[in-house]
Amino acid sequence: SAGINGVDLGEALNIGTQIAQQAENHGHWIAGGRIATRISWARTLSVDSGDKALFTDLLYELIGTSVASQESVVVSFALAQQVAVGEMNAIEALCMAASLGGDTDTIAAILGAMLGACLGMQCWPEAMIEQVKQVNQLDLEPLVQGLLELR
Repeated sequence: SAGINGVDLGEALNIGTQIAQQAENHGHWIAGGRIATRISWARTLSVDSGDKALFTDLLYELIGTSVASQESVVVSFALAQQVAVGEMNAIEALCMAASLGGDTDTIAAILGAMLGACLGMQCWPEAMIEQVKQVNQLDLEPLVQGLLELR
């Protein structure tokens, strides 16, 4: 939402982290790590000297890649942070999300939404967008406009 309002990716991640902290006072307690604390920590991870295989292992082994929000949301923030600091571009991060293992479709969907909202459609290769739309017979523009109007 912050990205749609024109906030850059780094600041949108800060806002999302703050919202996660505020949300801890709502809902029902579950056994598991605190999402806001995990997001803050995950955003400090880095791709050390370009070793993306090691980074992938860290995400999978230390955070996890299940559908549980304390894993899928946290991994999405960790990957978005890499884009925000320039260690990866949007498509690299999205491809990494899709190849982590676990609930990759959820993680890639969350990450793709975050990046698309903050970076705009130009962050995705146009040929890829056209192929997805054509193969799946999608007309996304009316849906996007409808969602923006609801917002």
